[in-house]
Amino acid sequence: MPNLKVRTEYKIKSYKAVEPYMKSSEEFLYENEPINNLFWEVYFRSSESTKEIHAGNIFHRGKIKLSYIKMTSNYILLSSGLSSAIQHLVDYAKRKKWILRGVLGPSEMSELFAKQWFKSSGKNILLAQKTFNIFETRKTHLKFNQENRIKIIRADNMQWPRIRLWASLFAKESDSSANELSTVKLAREILEQGNMYIFRKAGASVGMAGFGRKTPSRLTINMVYISKEYRGQGYAKKMIFHLINEAKDRGFSKCILFSEKSLENNLYLKIGCLFKGKISEISFSKS
Repeated sequence: MPNLKVRTEYKIKSYKAVEPYMKSSEEFLYENEPINNLFWEVYFRSSESTKEIHAGNIFHRGKIKLSYIKMTSNYILLSSGLSSAIQHLVDYAKRKKWILRGVLGPSEMSELFAKQWFKSSGKNILLAQKTFNIFETRKTHLKFNQENRIKIIRADNMQWPRIRLWASLFAKESDSSANELSTVKLAREILEQGNMYIFRKAGASVGMAGFGRKTPSRLTINMVYISKEYRGQGYAKKMIFHLINEAKDRGFSKCILFSEKSLENNLYLKIGCLFKGKISEISFSKS
């Protein structure tokens, strides 16, 4: 049994409250903040309610090597970490008789978890996978030429009908067929938090972009949408640059961006962002 000794070197510490979990985990998660950004999303949302959290850290020789959260949706969220810790987590989840609908996290970790989860089941499983590239901006303020007829404003309720329409189109044009209702709901949340911006040129609304989730030192740029008639003219780049500078003015050193597009000719790479890795959402469904 060659793997038995290796597995017994791992120890798991589980938590049912969000505050002690994050206190224990945050330093580890911060080591790869862009890839682990979803953990802070769960933390901020959980801290606003009294719901328990099912989370934990897997230790190897006294150091955290993997962190996880079992979400209320019955997806398991994985951090970046040591791939050999995945089997220990799978064994633990099966002992606890967890019912899982899927896994979300760094692509390599998520794919390995899905493979190990079904390895001994003998069932024919269909896995639906969505993969996103994660980018990070640089620390410096970015300069761009802002024409006299261009104006970027913080949106308010007066702009909601247009934002709602654009959010619907954003979902429909998504490569992963994003849920339209969820996308519109997210747009509303961003607007209500004062984080949605409208791009105008000569009085016409060109596009939008906003800030979604946050981490200790980064804001996530979300909902970058330019109307079809204005595409190919560099407006998306100007919107992103404006938000990067706005984030820095708010005290956040960098921004995180998600993209479904391939790395080839990717806009975020073209404007100087750094590729940080991939995350995948894998849904489990029985055939």
